[in-house]
Amino acid sequence: MRSARRVPWPVTPPELRSAVQRLIGSEVVEHRTQHGGFSEGMASRLLCADGSRAFVKAVEPGGDSFARALYEREAGIAPWLPPDVPAPRFLGALREGGWLALVFEDAGGHAVPLPWDRSELERVVGRLSRMSVRTASCPGLVLEPWGGEAAAWSHWRRLREDPTTRDRLAPCWHDRLDALAALEEGLGAARLGDTLIHGDLRSDNIVVRPDGDVMFVDWAQAATGAEWIDPLILALCAAVQGVPDPDAVLASHPAGARAPGGHVDSVLAALAGRFVEISATPGPAAVRAFQRAEADVTLRWLARRLDGDAYCGEPSGLMPGGRRASGRR
Repeated sequence: MRSARRVPWPVTPPELRSAVQRLIGSEVVEHRTQHGGFSEGMASRLLCADGSRAFVKAVEPGGDSFARALYEREAGIAPWLPPDVPAPRFLGALREGGWLALVFEDAGGHAVPLPWDRSELERVVGRLSRMSVRTASCPGLVLEPWGGEAAAWSHWRRLREDPTTRDRLAPCWHDRLDALAALEEGLGAARLGDTLIHGDLRSDNIVVRPDGDVMFVDWAQAATGAEWIDPLILALCAAVQGVPDPDAVLASHPAGARAPGGHVDSVLAALAGRFVEISATPGPAAVRAFQRAEADVTLRWLARRLDGDAYCGEPSGLMPGGRRASGRR
């Protein structure tokens, strides 16, 4: 996945580059732009004169407002992550000339390559299974429950009243909107827990280091919740990126294997409703395309869990391409 636009390190304002180098404590002698993810702005790996390495990401004045909000949130989370969380050490946040920059030690290594390799997936699941951190052990870290306000998750109730919804869903779901809404209502109880949740385990937020260890980056979506939420998100993101059996991925994690089936179904229904609804709204093309893929995969997964692989004879949750039957978006 490549972002819409990246600003190279040398093009950023001199005062920002100077502030970054003061924070790091050495002059930057090499830089390499990173292209993963969806947000715009600058993202560079830096090599410094003293041999140290850093990663900096920044959003410019008047730039991607969504990215800026995420960076502000991450700036309040990253300093408080406990040392046993496999995340790069946060060096600081900088605000210069309207720019907002976050600076980390460079994790080294590479993002998980696509398509997923089985051994890489097993390595990531294994590292995630060793990252069972209770939020009570994170003094200073104030997090919302995963998903925020439960009342905000009413996507299927709204979709049920939208006359265009059936045009966007495969026929096998047309008579199941009430059931999906009921499952979504169970989200509040299903997600409860006191585990630190990353919340956005796409492949580009996972770094495999040269020694084979795994680190998780971009903690802006961190939350507290049930211990199986992150394994579910990893399984879902891996399925969007080609892994054929998300239930097997979920079950390969100890917390995922013991997750209550009804709770998993509630979370999947809630996520599917969110993806179906938001993917039909205006927004960046690459983001909306990914969300349509998420909607499709989540509905497929939920259909297999509820009724088996051949439910309604429909292999897909959405109409082809996530479009309405008429061909209009």
